[in-house]
Amino acid sequence: MALQGPFVLPEKLSRILAIPGTLSGDLAVRARNLYSNASLNFHPQRDLSEFGMWVFVGHFEEVKKEYERNHPDLNGTETCFQTGYISLAVLGSQRMDSGPVAIEHAKVIVFLILKGAPVDLPDIIGNTALHHLAIYNKVPKVLQVLFNGKPDPNARDRYGTTPVHNAIMRAQADVLEKCLENGGDPDLRDGDGVSLATLLMGAPPAIGAIVTKHKNKKSGIAEVLEDKGKCVVCGKSGTVMKCEKCRVARYCSVGCQRTHWRNGHSRECVPFEDPEATIVFKFTRMPSTTMIPTAALRNQVMGEPLAEGSKAKKGKDKMTTIYSSPTPGVLGKTVIVKVQLPLRGRGFMAVYNKSKEFTCQLDSNGQEEEYSRLEKIIREKGMMGLKGYFMAEIGEDTIKIKASEILANQPW
Repeated sequence: MALQGPFVLPEKLSRILAIPGTLSGDLAVRARNLYSNASLNFHPQRDLSEFGMWVFVGHFEEVKKEYERNHPDLNGTETCFQTGYISLAVLGSQRMDSGPVAIEHAKVIVFLILKGAPVDLPDIIGNTALHHLAIYNKVPKVLQVLFNGKPDPNARDRYGTTPVHNAIMRAQADVLEKCLENGGDPDLRDGDGVSLATLLMGAPPAIGAIVTKHKNKKSGIAEVLEDKGKCVVCGKSGTVMKCEKCRVARYCSVGCQRTHWRNGHSRECVPFEDPEATIVFKFTRMPSTTMIPTAALRNQVMGEPLAEGSKAKKGKDKMTTIYSSPTPGVLGKTVIVKVQLPLRGRGFMAVYNKSKEFTCQLDSNGQEEEYSRLEKIIREKGMMGLKGYFMAEIGEDTIKIKASEILANQPW
């Protein structure tokens, strides 16, 4: 296969990067495009030193041998992009699938960190190893070992973008969680003033749930039903029973239920049947149709790979059938529903459960008071003031929503 051309820094990009400060607007767009187009000419065997090549392909034994033989400067960089060695290992882990020898990028990164290679060494546009990994976390072990070197999750590139921004834009759930657990600031804006709240508008629900959970934990706000599969007392998975009064608390055994009741749930439990705790709506059925998840559609259109370690993307994306009326599986039962407000005005609220066996619309016609009450709760306590999760009882043409307790954001 013929090489496309020399891997050199475009003169136009060089002139833009000579401008001091954060790049924004048209300059940022042009710089991104020039950087991306130039990267297409990168050829590891031609453009890297022998040491850099072994780092890139993840050949751990050869990395050790070359280091002991020539002691390359680990503070140095390679190629016209001035890429550091830990970044090279991360980039290689995203591209290498197999080879004649074991591919061990995680071990290479551990070795480089132990030998003193800087974890946050930026390239010409300010990308650190974590910036690169936040775009595509293909090998989960690489994420784990990289954080052993304490990378900065708030490091900014020339566009003011942090690894947290990248993780949200590319739906890299595991990277996002690691960044937030290690000091990542979810309130930072990039050079164009774009906030994470804006980015979350187009992100999968699992990504929004991670950010909300982090903010609530930091603020000391306890989340209700954070994980419905775990016992609220001991944390054991595989719950088999729930509180019949509130219909929210889950337990693994009668013993845990009794313990929870004695330790305060008897005072805090708000019965589902309490008329002040619930709102009853007449709903409008949606027409039967199918739906493809937004994140999946975006990945298909953009040709973006899915991360093996991403919690947002476990399993294959599927088209989801939306039923025109409640199915027997949910009719008369209490399920978790997502209520989504219209982006503007007072149009229909969209309501559905995880499986989409139940989907409906709520409007204010003839139920203005109920609509306003639920809208106010979601505006004040919901994710970005636009959507919230609730326990709800499904009827033939009515839905009873327990609005007194907005649940933790769910990953759907």
